[in-house]
Amino acid sequence: MHAIARLQCFGIIVWTLGSVAHASAEDAASVNGPGSAVSGATIVVTWTAPKGGYDKIGIVAAGAPDKQRPLKSQYARKSPTRINVPEPVGNYEIRYIQGKGDATLAKTALTVTPASATVQGPGTAVSGATIAVSWTGPENEFDKIVIVEAGAPEKANALESEYVRKSPTQIKVPEPVGEYEIRYLTGESGSTLATTRITVTPTSASIEGPITAEAGAPFKVIWTGPANELDRIAAFAKSAPDDRWAASGYVKKGKPLELRAPLTVGEYELRYLTGDSHSVLARAKLDVTPAKLEPGKIEVSLSEHSPGAGRAGSGGAIEILLDASGSMLKRIGSQRRIDIAVDTLKKLTTSVIPGGTPFALRVFGQKAASCETELTIPLRPLDAAAVGKQVAALEPKLNARTPIAASIEAVAADLRAAKGERLVVLVTDGEETCGGNPVAAIQKLRRAEATVRINIVGFAIDDANLAKTFKLWSEQGGGAYFEARDAAGLNQALSQAMRPAFEVLDSRKQVVAGGFVGDGPVEVMPGTYTVKLKAGTGGSQSVTVRAKETGAVRF
Repeated sequence: MHAIARLQCFGIIVWTLGSVAHASAEDAASVNGPGSAVSGATIVVTWTAPKGGYDKIGIVAAGAPDKQRPLKSQYARKSPTRINVPEPVGNYEIRYIQGKGDATLAKTALTVTPASATVQGPGTAVSGATIAVSWTGPENEFDKIVIVEAGAPEKANALESEYVRKSPTQIKVPEPVGEYEIRYLTGESGSTLATTRITVTPTSASIEGPITAEAGAPFKVIWTGPANELDRIAAFAKSAPDDRWAASGYVKKGKPLELRAPLTVGEYELRYLTGDSHSVLARAKLDVTPAKLEPGKIEVSLSEHSPGAGRAGSGGAIEILLDASGSMLKRIGSQRRIDIAVDTLKKLTTSVIPGGTPFALRVFGQKAASCETELTIPLRPLDAAAVGKQVAALEPKLNARTPIAASIEAVAADLRAAKGERLVVLVTDGEETCGGNPVAAIQKLRRAEATVRINIVGFAIDDANLAKTFKLWSEQGGGAYFEARDAAGLNQALSQAMRPAFEVLDSRKQVVAGGFVGDGPVEVMPGTYTVKLKAGTGGSQSVTVRAKETGAVRF
């Protein structure tokens, strides 16, 4: 197609014949979709067009002006393209959008129709139990089954949640007794498509006691209880808080449950703790009596010839999961939390993690009202200057949500190319707010990737129950929980989280002690043990411990 152009120069008018690029490009472009789609569904769009950098397939409201920013979009790399349609019902257009100038080259109509769902549960369930929920629905990406308090407003934070993948879905009910609702939520807006009521009823437990055990010796505990996932029986010094046990074991390990007595003689209390809220369901007295021999100690260190001795990240890869949600805009003194985190990450990658260590950074909270998690720095040899530049550009958004579970789920793909131990460090100042299940995500990752270890750094956490939850998550991840209240604390916590971890195994291959290299010696009863670095390339060593003596292990 051609047009006549009018040029004027020094008072002389010249008429020329020239081509209109937009018109000829439009003639060459086409786009085709399904015509209609259910709210939030993923559709297939085919297209033809001249190759242009950053061209897009976009969805806009019907009749929207040219160059209107798409509600949904995907880069046009290869036809066909898969794209999610908006959730609001109505008339839209699928457009082929030119990368340079955002002009529309082709379009086709799309009608979004309502989605429907059903959800069915058992009606009643015991506190903390796992139930089966049957459902039907659109099964769009990130759709969820959630449990909320009865009468909770639309889009209220879920108390428990699972993504819809296959019906029925297994989901844990909350521990507090009361009335709740099971809801089917859409993945994009969190709108409720279906709901049903459930009543959570009380549970109980018992521990048979009193029990007398020799210091450091194994003993058996006879118990009854709900045996929900992550319930445990633990031994506490008198008046100790419910997260400061001297010994513990998950009840799922058996009936009776075998524990190892604390090394210090005295009066203790056994408590049955629920996995979620750490509520105490039963108590029994435990008397720890003197052993025939006094305990000794094991001290673990790295030799100067060990690869990466004294430095973080030896023998594997490191990934940081950084919370940059809206709460990180809060201040500690004169500094915003995000600025403290950025400064600490710069120090960490400059002076703690060795240059060249395989390193990745995943950030969430960069988009308002979004559960998006982004791999900001893909796995590659650490370049401290490049990391510094990337993190300096981070800017949390108000109302951004906290997809902890989704970030953990992405780790397997992020670190697929890594060898040896894969250390993951989650840095967050808040709880999961995207309906994910971090415990399930951690357990799945650990089952699939045995060399993954997850440490959690809780930054400015004021909620004691949330701190307990983070500690529980880190245990499931084979790591540890570190608290940080300010800039100095965050610097220390992240440095500690990078150190190699070790565990001490007895002759029955049972873990009897553990810690971090450089923390000082750990106490054990006299005997022969195997000390194992948790790092994939760390290996293990045997050590014999005598009463009141310290056995040294150097890797």
